Parts: sequence; structure tokens; C-alpha cells
Amino acid sequence: MTIKARLVERRTDTVGHGDEISRKKCRRRTKRPTALQRLFVSCQDVFKGPGTVPTPGDVQKLRHILDGMMPEHFGLRGDLQFFNQNGVRGIPRVTTTTIYKCNNFSLCIFFLPATAVIPLHNHPGMTVFSKLLLGTMHIKAYDWVDPVNSDDSAP
Repeated sequence: MTIKARLVERRTDTVGHGDEISRKKCRRRTKRPTALQRLFVSCQDVFKGPGTVPTPGDVQKLRHILDGMMPEHFGLRGDLQFFNQNGVRGIPRVTTTTIYKCNNFSLCIFFLPATAVIPLHNHPGMTVFSKLLLGTMHIKAYDWVDPVNSDDSAP
């Protein structure tokens, strides 16, 4: 048995009349950017250099994006064993993954099992935005008081 094959000339569909012929174009439907993509692009716009303090409008924009983020955007679910309080034995281990990092900002995810505690720490020269995706959390926050500019230091 012999099979003969030959190269077939590639054709494009044409539509039109007489001299006015136009070619059909395959158009891809543009996807709406994900919440993470919107956050990344917004952070690039807002944080132009180290120590950038965002304007109130920029804070609103970032908060709006974070408010719309859901666990499903990251492939997380509340029924995962990692987040089960009964599944934690010993001291719960806090883990983190960096999504993106540059000199101007970083995007990180912290995974805190139930009953986990993060030690008191500070972020000098940084503006921190947080979003809790699953569970509940109790946060204690403190601001440093500059004794030179404090009202208590007045004679």
C-alpha cells in the first residue's frame, strides 16, 4: 500500500465583493487580569522607590484590590489540613513564599497554621498592607513615639 501526500497550500478565509476583499482575523478574547496581576501592576505604579509613602488615593486603590482577593485566587481552601486547628501538633510552623520582590516592594504570602504566633517585630521605612485570606487573626500594632516631638516632653 502506498500513500501519496503533498503539501497543501495554506488558505485564509476571505470575505468581500469584487476588489474589496478583507481577511478574517482570529481574535483572542482578552482575559480580565487576576486580582494578583492587578495588585502587582498597582504596586509598580505606587511604589516608585524605596521608602515611598503612598498617597491616600493609592492606599484606597490597593485596599480595594486586596478586599477583592479570595483564597481561591491562590488555590487555597479552608478545609486543607494545614489550617485545621486539631491537626497542629507542637509549635505551629509559620511559612512564607515570596511571589515577587524588587527594590521598591515585595509581594509575599504567609501561611500561619491555627494557633500560630508571629513575634513582635517592626518594618522600618516600609508601608505594609495585609490581607487575611482564611481564618481569623488577632493583631496588636504599636507606633513608635519620638520623645523629642512628643507632647509629654513639653516643660
